[in-house]
Amino acid sequence: MATSDTRKPRDLRCVWMQAGVVTYRLCDSGFDCEHCEFHRVMQRLMPGALETERVVEEAPDAVTIAVNQHLSTLLGDCAIRINRAHPTPQLWCQAADGDGVRLGLLPLLARILHPLDRIILPAIGNRYRRNQLIGWLVRGELTLPLHSPFNGVISRIHFDDSADLDTWNWDRDPLFEMRGPDLNQEALPRPGDLEDTLHHHGRIVGDLREALSEVLRAQQPPGIGITLPDGNTPEPNLERVLGTRGYRRLVRRLFEER
Repeated sequence: MATSDTRKPRDLRCVWMQAGVVTYRLCDSGFDCEHCEFHRVMQRLMPGALETERVVEEAPDAVTIAVNQHLSTLLGDCAIRINRAHPTPQLWCQAADGDGVRLGLLPLLARILHPLDRIILPAIGNRYRRNQLIGWLVRGELTLPLHSPFNGVISRIHFDDSADLDTWNWDRDPLFEMRGPDLNQEALPRPGDLEDTLHHHGRIVGDLREALSEVLRAQQPPGIGITLPDGNTPEPNLERVLGTRGYRRLVRRLFEER
């Protein structure tokens, strides 16, 4: 039952913040996780991410266990930044100095697209309208579009051909910056952004769960093909897990506007 609490903010950190899954959230329900809507949503998004999760009454089947293990390992360090705006399904943004915004690739999407071969970005000084094609993500034979979330001018490029795609910090480092009148105000989270962010992440995880389940249920015994030879580390290249056809179907869904 939720009760009033006079503890310091650090003591009020949500269990999902303590686990590093979300970057900032204070508990407003007296740590009554069982009746917390946010907790229920996060359990669906990141199954097994909390060591304190209760065991469900009905034991999951082998495929569900394998899918949950793969999701937890694959997405475990992709923290959901609920204090950031996500103006397109592929990009996060945050205010920069003056009238600018920094834009980066969603870490969850970068993990799914691993290994990326190249990122093609616009030139400094180019002006774009909202929803105009602004760049490309290249992975093997796939070329995936990026669209401008705002009206503005490219003011800085953080990522270039000399950058290492394998070591780039997708969560911390932006790809580029844009400037325009009052543009940084559009990068500030607004009421309702939390629900939109959770819905967007949930859609990605849901599509990935469905794709993994389809592949694993066709295997006997379930789980073959998702681990490396050491038997412990899930294969990070999802195309090897899902097969080329299944992987491309997943990627197409992630770049659809829904």
